Amino acid sequence: MARLRIMSLLLMAVLLSGCSWMNPYSDITKVNIRLNGSDYLNPDLRGRPSPVVVRIFELKNAVNFTNADFFSLYNDAKNVLGDDLVAVEEMELTPRQKIHLRYRIAETSQYVGIIAAYRDLSTATWRYVVKTVPKEKLYVNVVLTSDGIYQNTDPRAYKVNETLPMNER
Repeated sequence: MARLRIMSLLLMAVLLSGCSWMNPYSDITKVNIRLNGSDYLNPDLRGRPSPVVVRIFELKNAVNFTNADFFSLYNDAKNVLGDDLVAVEEMELTPRQKIHLRYRIAETSQYVGIIAAYRDLSTATWRYVVKTVPKEKLYVNVVLTSDGIYQNTDPRAYKVNETLPMNER
């Protein structure tokens, strides 16, 4: 009987901790990212879709991230971004693959940046940035296509070639 009570308490603790992710009154900033590899992702020299390496950056500020070139970010992000870099995660995305990621963002972080190592960087939109909202949950649905990273459903998201709002500089 005592064993059953302990098991019940453990089960309740696990279930309740899972509910904290969905708590609308939480003061933790959360970002849900869905990476979608298109059918024509990162074409090789023969036009065949190919996997791409994706890195997701948690950032305090996006200025250095948006001003850096691809190879500086890819090879030396820690030095290029300095104190603005909070965390980074790398994964490979294959054509037609969907990856769902959930992050709890540090209080000091204001942006999430994404880069993709496209074969043809000169023609691809290889970088993407989204501003987080403190103590809210943000949903980012990103599609990686043959020519870049795109996301059109969230008004807080913008492509790098768009101008940052004046208060973000």
